[in-house]
Amino acid sequence: PILAVTTTPFIELSAPPVYGTPSLAFGVTHISHSPERSLELWNPTEAEAKWTISHVPYKPPLAASAAGARAKAAALAGETLPVDDPSVFEFDQMTGLIPARKGKVPERTPLSVKFLPQRAGPGRYRCTFNLKVMNGMTAKLELTAEATLREEDIDVVAADKHLRLMQLGEVS
Repeated sequence: PILAVTTTPFIELSAPPVYGTPSLAFGVTHISHSPERSLELWNPTEAEAKWTISHVPYKPPLAASAAGARAKAAALAGETLPVDDPSVFEFDQMTGLIPARKGKVPERTPLSVKFLPQRAGPGRYRCTFNLKVMNGMTAKLELTAEATLREEDIDVVAADKHLRLMQLGEVS
């Protein structure tokens, strides 16, 4: 007898899940910097996975739901939601093809994302992106970041690490 199995391709992400969705956090960044984070994609199936990235616009939760009640309470407390602006995140590639694993360990493909803050206020950003696999299952990725003008959030430039402050009375 012949046994046939139809495989639906899908992609897995190396970003750790937060509430079930893989999430990549950039943290707090001065607007003069554009930090970059990397993650890996792989195809654990026996079918090739051709993928594209698209932004999923934020949709507020229904007022009658528990999430809607939390959002209303947060708004009454003066909290602001992060901005959903996909233009502040830049992927190094928006489409790709990951071959089938062919019985081997899946090949990992790197994917880089840059955070390009344009202004400090409103400074918190959260965007959700879909990695849509052709004829397969979609994977979600959530990106979070915060832009600021605070000087303490400026990273040390690697070339300037050798410099030190001169103390009063020292000769250089």
